[in-house]
Amino acid sequence: MPDTPGRCLPLVLGVTAHRDLRPADEPALRAAVRRIVEGFHRKCPHTPVMVLSALAEGGDMLCAEAALEAGVEVLAALPFPPAVYLATGSFRSAAARQRFDALVAREGVRHFVTPAPADGRPESDADWAGVAADPGTRQMAYAANGAFIARNSHALVALWDGEQPRSPSGAADVVMSQLKGLPPSALSRLPGFFHWPETGLVMHVWAPREASGPAAAGHLAGEQRELWIPEDVGPAEEALGGKAGERAARRRLALRRSFGCMCANLDRANERLAAPRAPSPEGGAEPLAMSYGGPPAHSREALRRLAWARESVGRLAAGRSALLDWGIVAVFGSILLAAVAFQLYVEWYTIRAGLTVHEPLLLVLFLLSLAAGGGLVLWLRGVENDELDYRSLAEALRVACQWGNAGLEQRVSDCYLQQLRSELTWTRKAVQALLLTLPEERPAFRDLDGDAQLRCLDAVRTKWVRGQIRFFADRFRDFRLKGRWCRLGGLALAVAGGAFAAAQFAIPAHVPDALAPASATGGPSTSQQGIRDWPPWVSAEHPIRWMVVGGGLIILAGGLAITFGERRLYEELARQYTRTLALFRTADTELKRLLDQRNVPAAQRLLFELGREALTENANWLVLRRSRPVEMIVH
Repeated sequence: MPDTPGRCLPLVLGVTAHRDLRPADEPALRAAVRRIVEGFHRKCPHTPVMVLSALAEGGDMLCAEAALEAGVEVLAALPFPPAVYLATGSFRSAAARQRFDALVAREGVRHFVTPAPADGRPESDADWAGVAADPGTRQMAYAANGAFIARNSHALVALWDGEQPRSPSGAADVVMSQLKGLPPSALSRLPGFFHWPETGLVMHVWAPREASGPAAAGHLAGEQRELWIPEDVGPAEEALGGKAGERAARRRLALRRSFGCMCANLDRANERLAAPRAPSPEGGAEPLAMSYGGPPAHSREALRRLAWARESVGRLAAGRSALLDWGIVAVFGSILLAAVAFQLYVEWYTIRAGLTVHEPLLLVLFLLSLAAGGGLVLWLRGVENDELDYRSLAEALRVACQWGNAGLEQRVSDCYLQQLRSELTWTRKAVQALLLTLPEERPAFRDLDGDAQLRCLDAVRTKWVRGQIRFFADRFRDFRLKGRWCRLGGLALAVAGGAFAAAQFAIPAHVPDALAPASATGGPSTSQQGIRDWPPWVSAEHPIRWMVVGGGLIILAGGLAITFGERRLYEELARQYTRTLALFRTADTELKRLLDQRNVPAAQRLLFELGREALTENANWLVLRRSRPVEMIVH
């Protein structure tokens, strides 16, 4: 990952390829891979591109070398540790093994081992060798590796001849897994029935083999096409017609738009993160990262980078939140100004030659205020979406940091409820990319002695659990107070406005003659029927215009205050915060008890469950906020 601090959210291109490519086609294939990488650089100029490859013999190595030539970092996701991988028979010649060793040692390449498909992670190379020795588990390890690469990539680059799958862990199987959103056929066990990877873009580069069938006929090596749905593979798409073809076209268009939005959001976030910013009050990224890491021995580069990213995204979210707050106030102000202008336009007029003449400038002000409010709403919707995305990303990184400090190897991006994942597409992908190498770069928690483990867990309790208790307590008080002010203040204004407007109607239109003012001659006034000789605009039949207008505007201001509180969800969020506050307080008490008992495994399980609850709470908060978007209140 580049060292530039702001460019911390990479775009990952996964690779799957055949091993037995034709040597004469390699220059064209290299050029095709470079074109793909350069195309993503143009599409996302502020985003670092990374290539995720298993470094298998053939196309995987070729793609890694082409990426390095293009100045792109390579993450080598290996199915086995390097020594075991070389001994599996996957590399058929000494030249291939030397090429692998050279790539692993090359600058710009970082390698790690993908999770094993069986329960439990092998502890040593000898344990991994046992997994690789059995043909069945070896095949499952290859399939799990291909699924890992596809699942953790924004797009999959496939050097493939277009033929149907021949082996359960080959390039064709990985491609179909990516297009269908199903695990590879070799994986007989799923992590969860509804826990499937999403579908994604496949950048298909035609790569004929010596034994390729008729599917590769008529295509030159290096030709490219985009695959979005299974119907894009082979001649099936050409046979589609009628409603089936229309449905396929709609799905393809929806996926293309979704992918474009994901890339745009990612690049926009990186552009903002790369902007110069003042140091944080805590002293910058390094001290903040160390504060997340507990004891210095447990803080390494991956956790520091992750903590810096969390702090950067959190500050970005706070900035968008402040901008959104002021923008919403401006929207409601424009609505109030439009109401004042329209009320004055209606009530402020003159009679000329028997015709009612209104002030046209007030009507212009009314229309301009509405137009300004509408334009603000359109702009603020983008600001609000950014704020919600950045808040969700910051929370996911917060949980990932604390899980890393507590020695947990579970992946945050896998722990969202399935029905909430559609709300978090690009943020989950960003978290996946940041967490790719974390389990390998941090020191093994289990290798620390008991006292060091307890210190790490106590640091997590202090920094995270207690910190969240303070945060949710402050947010609960703040939102409850704001909700009450909006509701009670709005009601008070509505009552005051009604009383102000109705006050003039309490003045009687007729008064006794004894109370009528005397005329200049000492007799009664000219009002022979006892009608008082006060100015006519004082009576209920002739209401005072400014009192009517003022009363109506005060009522309107009260209604806007109540609507503002409802739109900002102050009371709903206060209730949600108090539930989460109770959860963290209970967890804090239980965690203290477990640490006093020196029960490290139970404390880790508790922190894992607490992290899942925090992610679920954040996703529910996101859904609640998106159910009430910024809009123009005109009714």
